[in-house]
Amino acid sequence: MFHLIEARDGDGHGDGAVELANRALALSRQVHGDAHSKTLELTLDVASVKLGSGDMAGVRALVEPTLAALEAGDELLETGRAKFLLGQALYGLGQRKLGLAQVRAGLALLEAQDAAAVLAGQDRSVTLLIEKLVAWLRARE
Repeated sequence: MFHLIEARDGDGHGDGAVELANRALALSRQVHGDAHSKTLELTLDVASVKLGSGDMAGVRALVEPTLAALEAGDELLETGRAKFLLGQALYGLGQRKLGLAQVRAGLALLEAQDAAAVLAGQDRSVTLLIEKLVAWLRARE
């Protein structure tokens, strides 16, 4: 679903992408419930679309409760991603130090996940997210 949303957003249909993302999230909440891993992941997808449209307050409102739910579990990848999104939102809202701290915390989790994948001989798709995070940090430090 996220790739469809992302493609639509990339075509200059940002409002349509946010609307589509919100509908998908509402459906996931209805089918799976708020605490289900698919709903939490989709919430981060919606937050990413909102970030792309400049809605930093909307990102923060979505990510803070999602991050709390993820931290209660063992989803390092999604927790790292949530911290990255929240950090970007906080940075955009003028809370630069707090935002950078969240981004760094997200980076640490993602690097741990990537190292575990290497040791286990698994897919290293998280490497691309780490590279994006590092580039974002370098541009602001």
